[in-house]
Amino acid sequence: INAEYGGVKMEQSLIEKQNSGKSNKKLIIFIAVCVLLVLLIILPIIIVYSNKDEDKVMFYVTASDRKLLLGFQVNEKTGELKLEFETNVTEGEPQTIAVREKDDKIYLYVGIGSGKVSSYIVNSKGELQLLNTVTVLSGEIVHMSVDEEGDYLLLAYYNLGIVSLYEIDSSGKLNPTAKQEISTPDRPHAVYVEPQTNRYVYVPCLGADVIVQFLFDPKSGVLSHNNPPNVSTAPGAGPRHLAFHPSKPFVYLVNELSGTVTAFERHPNGTLRDLQTISTLPPLFNGTNNSAEIHVTPNGRFLYASNRGTLDTIVGYRIDQVSGFLSEIGSWNTVAVPRAFTLDEDGDFLYSLGQYSGLIKLFSINDQGSLVDKNIYNVTGTLLWGEVVELD
Repeated sequence: INAEYGGVKMEQSLIEKQNSGKSNKKLIIFIAVCVLLVLLIILPIIIVYSNKDEDKVMFYVTASDRKLLLGFQVNEKTGELKLEFETNVTEGEPQTIAVREKDDKIYLYVGIGSGKVSSYIVNSKGELQLLNTVTVLSGEIVHMSVDEEGDYLLLAYYNLGIVSLYEIDSSGKLNPTAKQEISTPDRPHAVYVEPQTNRYVYVPCLGADVIVQFLFDPKSGVLSHNNPPNVSTAPGAGPRHLAFHPSKPFVYLVNELSGTVTAFERHPNGTLRDLQTISTLPPLFNGTNNSAEIHVTPNGRFLYASNRGTLDTIVGYRIDQVSGFLSEIGSWNTVAVPRAFTLDEDGDFLYSLGQYSGLIKLFSINDQGSLVDKNIYNVTGTLLWGEVVELD
């Protein structure tokens, strides 16, 4: 009886082991299937975000005397630059750049000293492919901008006292005939489409101490004078360039001759009201100076302006988000003759261009808006303009 009982017990034990083994196999298969499903769901998300982190950022610079467009790759984490290519501009000396982003494509419009504008499309590697070149007026093209819909390119001619408007077709090419040409007061130094509404255009006229105020119809592409047509600055100020707060109705003007920045409030009808004027220079300064460029960080917290002359500096200001008023943060030495500087799209880095030295100085921007020296690049040439572009 004991032997029989023992045999039965052993048989039951074997059966239990077999069942346990089957259960373990089922469990392993179940776990494997779950892992596979998780990978199938999560892996594409990881790939998407990984690709997003690897979006290429380019910095395009005009080396005017060398007749080159320089293309630098930007390290998103450090801001460091690596020269990737040089594009020859056969039509003349490139001066200013305007960027167009439309239908997931990026285009560059390059003003050339010979009185021409070239249109380029940017490929996934950041390289430039020429679309067309059109002949415009023969005066100096000091500034260009694209409206927010990407349908029109606006040009300011400093010597001629004219702004013009050209239509951009669906392929990114510039129409060879101007849609509109309008005379302005003396020495228009820039032309800007107001970015929040795309319905107002402003032209700072350095020789007349006014900002011309236009109404802009984005459907027809027609400019007409606002009422009043101009807003005056201080006599002798020399209004040069503008910068816009990204979300508030504040507009900021750098005055070349007086070495000041003026804050304006934009009324709902597009006209500007003077709020404050603050110096870009230290107290009791008695040297020579011509202020040049101005930018607001993408988060709207800080503003920067450049000085050329006895002091080659970038001055930083904090923006009061309620009043729009500026308070100075500090001033930092930069490369000689910083005619142009620009920010990256996240507002983490500032790139200052030395007009005649061929030097580019990289600063990082800390949480308090102060600039921190990072690096200087010697690229040679007369550097007139720079634009940072993130490729999707």
